[in-house]
Amino acid sequence: MNDKSWLNIYPHTERLHLVEHYRRTDFAHLQVDIIIEDPGAFTKPWAIHSVWNLAPGEEIGEYVCTENNRDAQHLGVK
Repeated sequence: MNDKSWLNIYPHTERLHLVEHYRRTDFAHLQVDIIIEDPGAFTKPWAIHSVWNLAPGEEIGEYVCTENNRDAQHLGVK
């Protein structure tokens, strides 16, 4: 991460380490777990856990971060 990253209203430094896990537990739900570590801004790691309800018939779109992506061509990103 760098100073161009966005983390809602939370402070962060370039020491930020963010891990996101997305798991479709069934057809109608998506479980999201996020672990945030930044020794420059927080005294200990913290986590966010949420379950999203998916609307019938909607598909989950893939998001690819393009900044510094070394394999953008393979992922179809311009």
